[in-house]
Amino acid sequence: MIDDEVLDDGQPPKQHHWQNQSVSDWTCQQVGRWLTGLSLEKYIPEFTAKNVDGEQLLQLDSGALKDLGVESLLDRGLIKKKLKDLKAIMEKARRNREKLEKQREKLRKKEQEQLQKQTRKSSRSSSDPPEGATD
Repeated sequence: MIDDEVLDDGQPPKQHHWQNQSVSDWTCQQVGRWLTGLSLEKYIPEFTAKNVDGEQLLQLDSGALKDLGVESLLDRGLIKKKLKDLKAIMEKARRNREKLEKQREKLRKKEQEQLQKQTRKSSRSSSDPPEGATD
């Protein structure tokens, strides 16, 4: 088993610290922490030996899980369910990012339009003759 000092880089363990970044960016160690969170730490050595990172984790199916030594149907089912949940969370986060980006773009356009209106107003008022001036 990997010792905690290596997993935590000498820092005290932070519960679910691996959840703070996209699953596809997870390292092998973070995948191991995820397995530990599922009480499936017995599979960490094989996942680590095969260098399963977040990107690979998301691609695992029943056959790949069997190849990784996950013989128990219940354990495979749990991993697949949790992977499905992770993918759903990732999709929701992606949609939220897109929504935020659209809102930001809308705000930028609105600000730009207001700036253009102000520029037009000030250029009109500077080109108008001063009040009381006669030709």
